[in-house]
Amino acid sequence: MSQNTQKLTRALGSIIGIIVFIGLFIVGLVFFSYLLIIGAIIGLVLFVIGYIRTKFFMKKLRADIKKEQSQQRGDQLHQGRTIDHDS
Repeated sequence: MSQNTQKLTRALGSIIGIIVFIGLFIVGLVFFSYLLIIGAIIGLVLFVIGYIRTKFFMKKLRADIKKEQSQQRGDQLHQGRTIDHDS
């Protein structure tokens, strides 16, 4: 009887181990899918915020940048140094 119980214990132990492994694998997949969904939602929110900022607030920034560039171009005509090479 002792030999039969040892075989039964080994068989049940391996079956329980496989069941636990499969259960943990399924729980891991569910957890990973929740992380993907939450990450996608956060990414979408950040994308929408960035899109709105570029769409509505870049007009003012573009005008400021163009003004600065035109001022820099005017300043560049009078600044800098010339390097002459004698041949």
